[in-house]
Amino acid sequence: MRNSHFILGSAFCIVYLDISWLSIAIGYGIIGASVFLLSKKCYQEFFIVLLLSSYHSNGITIFNSLGTGISMIYPLSFLFVLRILYEGIAVRRRLALVLCMCFFAYSILGYTKCANAGYFIIDNLRWFLTLIFVIAFIDERYRHDFWTALLQYAKYLYPMLIIVVGALGRSVDSGREIGTLFDETGSLAIMLLLGITLQRKRLLGYVYFAAVILAKSFFFYIGSFEIIGVSLVLIGYIMNSMRINPKRSIALVLSVILILSYTLNSNWFSGNSFTAYKARQILFLIDSISFDPAMLQLVPFSPRIRILEILNIWAAGLNDPLRLLLGSGWGSYFEYSYLKASSAGISTFIDTGSYSLWEISESKYYQAHNTVGYLLHKVGLLGLLGIVYVSLKGIVRFVKSKEVIFLACSVYLMMNIGYGLKNMIVCSAITLIILYSKNDNSRILFSARS
Repeated sequence: MRNSHFILGSAFCIVYLDISWLSIAIGYGIIGASVFLLSKKCYQEFFIVLLLSSYHSNGITIFNSLGTGISMIYPLSFLFVLRILYEGIAVRRRLALVLCMCFFAYSILGYTKCANAGYFIIDNLRWFLTLIFVIAFIDERYRHDFWTALLQYAKYLYPMLIIVVGALGRSVDSGREIGTLFDETGSLAIMLLLGITLQRKRLLGYVYFAAVILAKSFFFYIGSFEIIGVSLVLIGYIMNSMRINPKRSIALVLSVILILSYTLNSNWFSGNSFTAYKARQILFLIDSISFDPAMLQLVPFSPRIRILEILNIWAAGLNDPLRLLLGSGWGSYFEYSYLKASSAGISTFIDTGSYSLWEISESKYYQAHNTVGYLLHKVGLLGLLGIVYVSLKGIVRFVKSKEVIFLACSVYLMMNIGYGLKNMIVCSAITLIILYSKNDNSRILFSARS
């Protein structure tokens, strides 16, 4: 592992500690370093900066700078594009041409159902940059650099941030996203770390993973996606192990049940009210989930919005089969026209953090909150089925090779596509890593087990 990764991780720890001028100076230094790294073709280090930067932070990162609201991720992404175009990408031109034609077709499709020029421009910009990163990740050099950076982030750098910032941070607000360093890729780091731990089967690794989970629960909180993601990875691993070694699997199942039972009922766990709240939310969701509007009111708020989004997007698609198949395109909106939020017990979206004030005032919503709703809205059934195919391919790869990291990646894809440019880049990289996993076999095995 290169020392530069530790240096970057340490720099971000200081940024997230929010120590006035020192954090600001180092934060702007990181932005400057990003430009320098790209100019020197140090893509692995640039991806480390991308992964460590957080939308939900008071610190100065490439997503926010000194309260100006200007996100440096967009100019940096353009710089990445110019750098790789200058260097040259080993990709078939016909494939790149087809992808570009699809992008413009969806841009035109989205324009026909757009009510805000700003959202249309931002959505097109986000998808255009994602397209360029997809084309870049077809080239094994960039794919391998990202994969290596992602594993270093999961194994060392994200745990470092949890422990250092959690122990020393002065602006930690448990139970809230704003003011903390976490965003959606944090759940990917936890799932990947679990996958690496199960794959390596070392006692010290299990202790390390448990310590990271305990630290995150104690200093911050374990979110719903992390609880669900870790559970799905464990279930998939246990089911596959039962096929190979039933006796060992039974012992593993009993151990997991005992640990979870003790943890969920312990005074220590209940001391972190937000983690306990998220766990109870999931249990209550399983018990009460229903597509009946009357019963839907019993479902916790966060999953209730996601269910409502899917139902309304699906209902709108049934009235327009072409849009159901292809989606509504970049910059398009959806409405709560089939099943009103009020009928599911939601009187207002104001101050819930779900949508912007403009979306709420106009009753036009531009981004769903999970993979199914987001893809169904933007790229239709074809796009959604494409990601399902990729996820299933990752699961098949896991079953054949016992590489649990592919199971973790597949679970993340099915849960977390959307939310912003960073996550779109991460998901596009994961998609290409799974699709080209046979070609990258030796490198990926080495990276995961080192």
